Amino acid sequence: MVDPWNEKQSSLPVVFGDSQPLRINGADATDASQFGMSVSRNDKPDVTQFRQRNVVVAIVAIALAIGQYAWQFTHPVTPVSLLMQMTQESSAPQIIGTNNKPTLVDFWAPWCENCRIMAPTLRALHEEYKDQINFVTINADATDRNPWPLINAFGVDAIPHLALVNAQGDVETALIGLVPKSILSADLDVLLRNAAIDCPPAATSSSIESSLESTTALMCTERKELPYQMLDAFQGRPEQRRVRFDP
Repeated sequence: MVDPWNEKQSSLPVVFGDSQPLRINGADATDASQFGMSVSRNDKPDVTQFRQRNVVVAIVAIALAIGQYAWQFTHPVTPVSLLMQMTQESSAPQIIGTNNKPTLVDFWAPWCENCRIMAPTLRALHEEYKDQINFVTINADATDRNPWPLINAFGVDAIPHLALVNAQGDVETALIGLVPKSILSADLDVLLRNAAIDCPPAATSSSIESSLESTTALMCTERKELPYQMLDAFQGRPEQRRVRFDP
């Protein structure tokens, strides 16, 4: 019996990497079609097919870019829509003073020009401090809910009104009108630093606890005042400075 694989073998030594024509039962690869196999005669890639694919990808990318631009053109992000979005994403006022985080409370209205100017600044602050600060955004002109209990509680008489509340729920100051981001950031940084200092009001009896209490009291004296203060809406009613809302 003749071994088809050894038929007409070359006497030259086989070197790793050498290739031999594919033989099927003694037939050359050119006869492989009779076995239902397709063997390419050309090892080079189909350049035309690659070019067609790249053209299709480029057309799809251009179409997507045009679609995105058209959507943005027909759905512009206006300052009012930005403020509306922030109002929808707002933390509830009931969170103030309950999670050991300072709070920035923003009162605005759609007709307020300065509120619209402040919208990008407040959004940037939200993105920067959202994991450390409670952001409460109140539409003072809302019709779906009554904002007046909050307006009265914070002593709002002009907008934009930005109330800066410490972690305990005490309103430390309010900044009115156009406020640069650097000023708001400086006040928020101090509120965060002060929030890291725990000052429990309860007294203790043991000597060890008394010592710890003295150390804590010393740390509390290191609390800083806000570098930028404007309106003290609670000057005549200091007992109402700590705002709390029922859940």
